[in-house]
Amino acid sequence: MGLAVAALILAFIVILIFYFLLKKGKERGTPAKIAKTEFLPQTEEYLKAKKKTLLSLIAHLDDQFEAKEIR
Repeated sequence: MGLAVAALILAFIVILIFYFLLKKGKERGTPAKIAKTEFLPQTEEYLKAKKKTLLSLIAHLDDQFEAKEIR
């Protein structure tokens, strides 16, 4: 009898924890990173800066690949 009561109390606590975690997740909505990038202005300056960043990343990865080939 005592074991059944302890199991019911434990199950109730677990259900409460999951309820509050789900409730907190719904309040947040979309993750902050997605929301931040979604609402950035798509100006010409922004797009040029993004292109420059991507090109520098490609150049960096290309340099690393060439250095690895030389070894």
